Amino acid sequence: MTLAFTRVGDEAAPHTAWILHGILGAGRNWRSFARKLVARHPDWGFVLPDLRNHGATGPLPPPHRLIDCVADLDGLPDPELVLGHSFGGKVALAWARDRGTAREVWVLDSIPVSSHGEDDSEVMHVLECVSRVAMPAADRRDVRAELLGMGLSQMLVDWLLTSLEQGDEGWRWVYGLDGVRAMMADYFATDFGPFLAQHTGAPHVHLVRAANSDRWTPDVLARIQLGRGAELHVLPDAGHWLHVDNPDGLLALLDRAFRGPG
Repeated sequence: MTLAFTRVGDEAAPHTAWILHGILGAGRNWRSFARKLVARHPDWGFVLPDLRNHGATGPLPPPHRLIDCVADLDGLPDPELVLGHSFGGKVALAWARDRGTAREVWVLDSIPVSSHGEDDSEVMHVLECVSRVAMPAADRRDVRAELLGMGLSQMLVDWLLTSLEQGDEGWRWVYGLDGVRAMMADYFATDFGPFLAQHTGAPHVHLVRAANSDRWTPDVLARIQLGRGAELHVLPDAGHWLHVDNPDGLLALLDRAFRGPG
């Protein structure tokens, strides 16, 4: 399957990086941040794919595991760097383990080990709210009102509404929601702890923990052991949406990757 993707920067740039979005997102969510990277590093071009069951790619056939998300990426231009946020961070880790042709992989506020209590997590609550909206909807305003009535914030609702598309019968989500649920189940179940503990070669893996993120519980931190091929960074003044909360700090942290070794 060929993923839809957005390009940022010169298509003929000598260096290529991927940015992999999180669940219920799309590549365009990272377009503004990628433009900031291009302004600092104009010899880089960025490929921002819409992962399966998201964005312009839309629903794809099952199964919907991380390894299937990795296989989807095979048709994209080969990257030197891979950045992945949240769900996309675990896709990046799976790619590093199974493909491993990039120089570095940056995993942005994504818990690399298996986790529990997913039924209580914020993302599962949002997914449940999205699933409860009757489709097709006659008007986007009806969807907005319904989601706000479920207690979601206006900012979150505005973001979700960018994933509606209008057809002959009305408005529908671009998501393949059954596939998204399966993707999240595999995300929670997959444990990259052994891989990180034993990883000593390329690509070098950088885990970035947002200092204000509530996902890094003491249990999670205790289960993360890193080999010589991985390291952990903490980004201050940032929650889970670290590229929005502290873009300057994240840009500074990434500068060394885009400048190359040394």
